[in-house]
Amino acid sequence: MFKKEEEEEEEEEEEEEEEEEEEEEEEEEEEEEEEEEEEEEEEEEAAGRWIVMTNAETRVILESRRNHRALVL
Repeated sequence: MFKKEEEEEEEEEEEEEEEEEEEEEEEEEEEEEEEEEEEEEEEEEAAGRWIVMTNAETRVILESRRNHRALVL
């Protein structure tokens, strides 16, 4: 009887260990996904800043052209 109980306990312990390992793997995967999402967001923000900057530069160029034309005329 003791052998059966010991075997059952060992099986339960093994199952618990496997469950813990699976949970850890899931947590690691979730963390990796979150990091990837954060990186994508940062890249999008950087791209947005670049667009704003280029739009501002374009405005400055257009204004200087207008001013130049006004001076020439």
